[in-house]
Amino acid sequence: MKNLSQFQLIVLSSATVLALALILHTFIAPDGWQQRRKVRDDLTQLQNQNKLLEEQIEALQKEVRALRTNPKYQERTIRKELGYVKKDDIVLELSPKATTPTKAKQQGD
Repeated sequence: MKNLSQFQLIVLSSATVLALALILHTFIAPDGWQQRRKVRDDLTQLQNQNKLLEEQIEALQKEVRALRTNPKYQERTIRKELGYVKKDDIVLELSPKATTPTKAKQQGD
């Protein structure tokens, strides 16, 4: 400590006092410990969200690879997403059940 200048001693002392004040605030202040716990819980929640997002990114990257390289997957996706059909496919169009004239007449009476 004899080799430290007066300025260095002041800076070191100030940093020590500040560190002690922050530690005391964390343990003594009414909300200090609760804030620490809340920040820790928020961090855990964000880490879980990041993990889910990483899994989604991985799944999307896998789908992109399949769309680029797998012709069967390409065809299945085009048919499902865009409603495309092959030349020899039979298409059945189902419409909702229409009201019969007798029921319509009864409702109008």
